Amino acid sequence: MIFFINGASCTGKTSLARALQDQWLGPSPLLYWSLDRIISQLPFQFTGAGLQAVKGFPLITDADGVEVAAGPVAHHLNHLSADYVANL
Repeated sequence: MIFFINGASCTGKTSLARALQDQWLGPSPLLYWSLDRIISQLPFQFTGAGLQAVKGFPLITDADGVEVAAGPVAHHLNHLSADYVANL
């Protein structure tokens, strides 16, 4: 089984995932799919303030703070992830 947890950075998503995995009694492993892990595998220029970040996961800073946006590469990765999980 694969599960998704969505939330802001540093809110305990990984800790929750690990706790759920520790308690899982199913017949197969419980997998945790993380957008943070996908982002970390991209070349730096597609993240944060990199040269091509607008195509990937740029950081947008405004009066309300900082958010991670999603460009066309990010949306493509999202669709690939969903297709991958659907075909497991």
